[in-house]
Amino acid sequence: MSADKQLIAAIERAEGLAEDRALQADRAEAIQVYRGDNTNPAEEGRSQYVARDVYDVVETVKPQLLKLFLSGDEVVRFNPVGPEDVEQAKLETEFINYVALQRNNAFELFDGWLHDGLVQKNGYVLAYWDDAEQTDKEQYERLADEELALLLQSGGEVTEHELTDEGHKVTIERKRGLPCVKYQNLAPENVRVSHQHDRVALSECDFVERIEEKTLAQLRDEGFDVPDDLSDGGLSESDYEAAIREEEHARESEGADPSMRRVKVRECWIRTALYSGGKRAELRHVILVGTTILENEATDLIPVIGWSPAPLPHQHHGMSMVDEATDLQDVKTALTRGVLDTVYLSLQGRHAINTNVVNLDDMLVSRPGGVVRVDGDPHAAIAPLTNPPTQSVGLQAIEYFDQVRESRTGITRYTSGLDPNALNKTATGIMQLQAASMARVELKARRFAEAVKDLFIVTHALTLKHGRGPQMVELSNQWVTVDPSNWKRRTDMTISVGLGTGNRQEQNMFLMQMLQVALRQGLPLGFSDPAHVYAMLARLTNNAGFRAAEEFWVDPSSQPPKQQPPDPKLMIEQAKLQQAQQETQIDAQMKQAEMMGGQQAEAAKLQQAQQEAVLRAEVELRKAQIQADTQLRIARMTAHTQRQSALSNVKVRRREFQ
Repeated sequence: MSADKQLIAAIERAEGLAEDRALQADRAEAIQVYRGDNTNPAEEGRSQYVARDVYDVVETVKPQLLKLFLSGDEVVRFNPVGPEDVEQAKLETEFINYVALQRNNAFELFDGWLHDGLVQKNGYVLAYWDDAEQTDKEQYERLADEELALLLQSGGEVTEHELTDEGHKVTIERKRGLPCVKYQNLAPENVRVSHQHDRVALSECDFVERIEEKTLAQLRDEGFDVPDDLSDGGLSESDYEAAIREEEHARESEGADPSMRRVKVRECWIRTALYSGGKRAELRHVILVGTTILENEATDLIPVIGWSPAPLPHQHHGMSMVDEATDLQDVKTALTRGVLDTVYLSLQGRHAINTNVVNLDDMLVSRPGGVVRVDGDPHAAIAPLTNPPTQSVGLQAIEYFDQVRESRTGITRYTSGLDPNALNKTATGIMQLQAASMARVELKARRFAEAVKDLFIVTHALTLKHGRGPQMVELSNQWVTVDPSNWKRRTDMTISVGLGTGNRQEQNMFLMQMLQVALRQGLPLGFSDPAHVYAMLARLTNNAGFRAAEEFWVDPSSQPPKQQPPDPKLMIEQAKLQQAQQETQIDAQMKQAEMMGGQQAEAAKLQQAQQEAVLRAEVELRKAQIQADTQLRIARMTAHTQRQSALSNVKVRRREFQ
């Protein structure tokens, strides 16, 4: 048997073992419970109410998690491997966050990913490299020669050109697009995972498969040369055309397009030793339709990332929030139906009648102002049947199970903003309740953060593998050149996601206190510098929800170094040295004058005295200027320090007043 046939057999076996019909049934039922479908209808005439506790719980948790991961522009941060790698790690962090959050529809991706996990136990995302360029067509008419020349200078390729009496008529195609990693949400029911895998993360899994239906035209667009009669074990081309003919709304068989026939495509990542001589198991990426292998190549990673809100030890499939609240929803449905039936019965009560003297048709029709014909005394012929009031008991039971749901899921009426009596409770009590409630949400956020970390690792690896040349990208309001071919393989990163609004507020409070200490004591005493102050301001800005701190603050590292003022002592020493040099020159001139006789000597002495007087005056003036300059600088620095301290005190008092 050839290696390809053995590979197909191994895939079929792994797929069969991974198929879990009970799991598929649970997921289908979970969707019905989430939607509130009436899968257990009551008898006709009774209440058909269905509680929506599962929907309420899921839709309360999901926006909190989405806010945590999408409120900033940096979800994760890559750590440098050395001092020389700091700037490069920062650049790669900004680019990968840019690709994940801006080049992709991050909201749709995270919304679907979270929803699948919260409802169907596990959520899956596929990361893949997309280098397809989009082509835009632009048509212009009645262009003059000068306008056509300017248009051609703007770039693009002219595909059609026609010269008419009114001017030039051209069609230009412009290609745009940035080759980068793209993401796709995978339906959990279309993902198969090895039955022996015991972790939620799939990076070390032996077998992962995704199933998707595609048309033959889609496969050809992806670069596969497939025939029209390609079979996936289901409908062949002839079967497809027969099915088309059987449909009432279909066209005639001659109009059936074989390229639009859908086939089941299986994309697998499997570890096997078939292609390594049986020495070691290698990971291979295989795409097949039926028994036809379209692609079979070695790879180094599995680009499918999974997560679960409540993973179970030693299992891949965890628990969903549907599993946590379904039984409570069923009980609440039954109790509410009973309460409503009691209310209906109190409004439309039952009666005992004497059929010999009461018109039965009149009694069966209940309408306002209706007449019931009675032969004799109506009080003796009609007797209402009274039922004990049980609404209060039912409502108390419903309230009890609501409390059970809150304690089990962590989603309380306080976190949902639904408690009308919250204002009557103390602020400390509310904070304690919210903190206890947020603990469960924070745990789910931490589990999802690990999946997001794996997603960014795969994104970085795919960019490193497929990125070929430099690209100009706008990052942090600046156009920078990114060349993935010079990157390093990175797996060490820090998760930058906060664990709740309360924690973020606490971080801001501590940052403000640290900033005040840095301004008051750190800068004057040398314990801090402008770079550290800027880091605090940038973190405060990001926590406030603003993406770019550069819009509000100036980075000291981006500014040219300032010239330091001259040292007064050094200036005085230089003046003394200059004076000594001049005195030396004067002494030399005096000796020369002494050698001259008579009037020349006297003239030289007189000139020397004048020069000495002028020199001494200049030196004294220079000293006075230096001393005055020094005193002025000291006074300005003292006034600036006092002004900053006064402003900080005013801000503190204003905040305390508020």
